[in-house]
Parts: sequence; C-alpha cells; structure tokens
Amino acid sequence: MNELILFLGTFIFVYLVYLVLIILRKKKMDKYKKSTEVRYLENKYKLDIKKLNLKKLSHILALANAFIIAITILVISFVDDLILKLMVGFIVLFPMILIIYHIIGKSLQKKYGKK
Repeated sequence: MNELILFLGTFIFVYLVYLVLIILRKKKMDKYKKSTEVRYLENKYKLDIKKLNLKKLSHILALANAFIIAITILVISFVDDLILKLMVGFIVLFPMILIIYHIIGKSLQKKYGKK
C-alpha cells in the first residue's frame, strides 16, 4: 500500500509542477516548441509540429514524464544501498524514457502523419 501511495504521490506532484511551471505559462509554452522532447519527437518520428496541438502534446508529455519519474522512484524505493539506488535508477530511467517516447512518437505519427 505504501508503494501505491508513493507512486501516486510522485506522479501527481510531478505532473502538477510541470503543469504550473510549463503548461499554464504562456511564455514557456511559446518556447516549448524548441524543447528537447518536442525536437526529439519531430526528428525521430518525422512529425510536423505545426499540425500538432501544442497544448495537448504538452499534457501528453507531462503525463509521460510524471509516469517515468514515478516508476523510477518506485523501483529505487525497493533498494537500500545508495550506490545501488543510483545504478538501478539509471538502468530503469533510460529504457523507460526510450520506450514511452517511442510509444508516443508512433501514436502521433499514426494520427498526424509524417512531414
């Protein structure tokens, strides 16, 4: 039960921080088109960013990032040693980022098509 609370608490906290600091601020949303996440999806999956609804994309990426961070924190909470936590965190974090962003990229590619 504690693990579920840790996961949900982390997920909600990260999403809300992302929402307040990025999505709800107009100046940040203008710069969001040039963010690493959006450029990665644009280059790797040949997406036309002009066709995408930027607000919807930012919510999708915020949820994905919150999920990735929450899963990583959940997994490392099972490890006691600090050095081992760092190693397990990196081992979990990078494949999760690649897998989740691949799923998002392929679904956007299917929905909005290529450039």
